[in-house]
Amino acid sequence: MKMMGQEEVIEVTHAVLFPLLGDVEHLADKNSIPPSLMRASVTIQGTTNAIVTVDCSADLARRLGAAMFSAEPSSLSDEEVGDALGEIANIIGGNIKALLPGPSRLGLPELQSEVMAPPSSVIILQAFECAGEPFRVCLASRGPD
Repeated sequence: MKMMGQEEVIEVTHAVLFPLLGDVEHLADKNSIPPSLMRASVTIQGTTNAIVTVDCSADLARRLGAAMFSAEPSSLSDEEVGDALGEIANIIGGNIKALLPGPSRLGLPELQSEVMAPPSSVIILQAFECAGEPFRVCLASRGPD
């Protein structure tokens, strides 16, 4: 896989999250993210075989959902919060896919409610702070299906 730079991941993530939250800072210390978070992921399959994961706290996922659905955070169901995090993974993954060699296709978002560690075969792992909450993006290689 052609190597992608950390700066591209930072730019893509800022472009997706800033309009929703307005407060996004990238963190140099990738270990500053708590170990237990919600995770959504999308696969990239084709010329490039990779997985893009996004991890964040349940509170941040709820705030992202509220911003996406123009609703009060407390009014969202757990399913809507999960859908919002999946859509964030889908948008970030799609933007990353566009920067990688193709042709490739993006898989459907998948959710995990409890996350202990980033995926193996990490290429880029970038931590962020969004409105005081942790957010992490990971690009990892994976074998062809």
